[in-house]
Amino acid sequence: MNKSIRLFFPALGNYKAYLNTASTGLMPSTTVEFIHRLVSEASINTDLDEYLNEIKSNAKREISKLINAKPSEIAFMVQTTECVKKALLMSNPDNKTAIISVDIEFPTVTSSIESICEFRNCKQLVLNTNFEENLEDEIEEAIKNSVFSKYIVLISSVNWITGFKLDIKEVSRIVHEHGGILIVDGVQHVGALSIDVRKEDADVLCCGGEKWILTPYYGIGFMYIKEELISKLDLPPYGILNRKEPEYKWSNYWPDPSKDPWHLPEVSITADKYEWGGGSPFIPIAALWKSVELINNIEVKSIQNHVLKLRSILVERLLEKGFSIMSSLENANRFSPILLFATGRGLKKDMDLVKTLRSKRVMVSYRGAKGLGGIRVSPHLYNTVEDIELLMSEVDNAKVGID
Repeated sequence: MNKSIRLFFPALGNYKAYLNTASTGLMPSTTVEFIHRLVSEASINTDLDEYLNEIKSNAKREISKLINAKPSEIAFMVQTTECVKKALLMSNPDNKTAIISVDIEFPTVTSSIESICEFRNCKQLVLNTNFEENLEDEIEEAIKNSVFSKYIVLISSVNWITGFKLDIKEVSRIVHEHGGILIVDGVQHVGALSIDVRKEDADVLCCGGEKWILTPYYGIGFMYIKEELISKLDLPPYGILNRKEPEYKWSNYWPDPSKDPWHLPEVSITADKYEWGGGSPFIPIAALWKSVELINNIEVKSIQNHVLKLRSILVERLLEKGFSIMSSLENANRFSPILLFATGRGLKKDMDLVKTLRSKRVMVSYRGAKGLGGIRVSPHLYNTVEDIELLMSEVDNAKVGID
């Protein structure tokens, strides 16, 4: 990865090494500059409808390019949680439905499943896997051994603690063979690793912009929904802009004195039917567009190669120190840029190490659940080998190596 890319990220100047994208990504200057221009223009011009709709179309086109979807399969969301909640509601679970997930899922997933099952009387099936290598087999066994007639699998494609990468295509095969729906939380995946929704065949993909697609703090993300499901899954009530645009365009619809407000256009046949249904938050959408555009210009495959190379170097350095690594080490198909390690000196010492590193402006996090925990390092496209070496140098300075 060309080091000049770092010039797009002025926030790097606030850190010795920023290795915490799994918490919050850094926004590129190109995005910030575009938003400044857009806000400035909006402050003096109220006749921007055509331009703003073009921004929305451009954003959907860039997202589609990133994941190999169609623009008509993309709906904007307020980050990942809104998408997960909507996807569950669209799937219409009932007392004949089992919703399957895993024990160390991100709490927005667990909360969504638990609450919808409370209100819809569906059953949650939690697999105690710790994201082991045979996770896909365990999902299949859970479905085969279940007495339910409907199945929804809701799972992250990259785990937020260990960085374990799911075989989406295999889970899709299993779920679809049993007539189920697969909802993927891709917030720790999209933007850092390649994903092809056509080949991997997930039904719904949810992704917020705050992490690897570099649009933090704007409250924006997207839902991908497979084209053939759009007509089958509903999410009423619908706002007027969840409906098909009239042939004579919305701009002519509003002043038309002959229209009957109780005789409305049909509901949209694209993913637009799942959006807000009123005026869109164009500034967040514009931010998402420009950040995804940068990722596409660099190419996500190049980003993937880069972050996995940094991961490999980090693994080597950590093993030299005798530290324990809880992320996958054997199967490259499971690798992601998220790596979890522990020094072997206990929870308090490791959490103290994170605090020490942060005080030295080396940004990492401590993450854990269900008895599993450690120091999480998550490099992205703006990181370098020097960042990894600096991290290890500061770990050495904190004197937490082998006695």
